[in-house]
This record gives sequence, C-alpha cells and structure tokens, in this order.
Amino acid sequence: MLIYAHRGASADYPEMTESAYRAAVTQGADGFECDLRLTKDGVAVLWHDADLKRRANHAAVVHESTYSQL
Repeated sequence: MLIYAHRGASADYPEMTESAYRAAVTQGADGFECDLRLTKDGVAVLWHDADLKRRANHAAVVHESTYSQL
C-alpha cells in the first residue's frame, strides 16, 4: 500500500505549505497532493480551491486575481 499525504502533512502543519510538504516526506509518505493554480498574471500558486473563501475568508478567485492581489 502507498501512503499519500493530503496536501502535505496537513494534520501537523498548515496544508499546502512548504513545511507540510517537507514533513510528509520526513514522515515517510510515498507522495502528496499538490494543487497548482495559475493567477491572472500567470504565476503558479499552490492552492486547492478556486477561491480564497474557505482557507482565507476572502472572496478573491485565484485565476481572476494577480499574484500581488492574492
């Protein structure tokens, strides 16, 4: 059986952060979920949802916002 970390070691660190991804590797995960989205100006960001509502309580939509707006 393979073990995949859900957005990194999200039980121990904020999901989708470098710390969560590094911890998943350290903890022995075989892989991890890594969601990639592009901003309006073409910058790649690690973010699961289409908008920022759930995690940041903000109505911004990733693909409609520039990186500096996010």
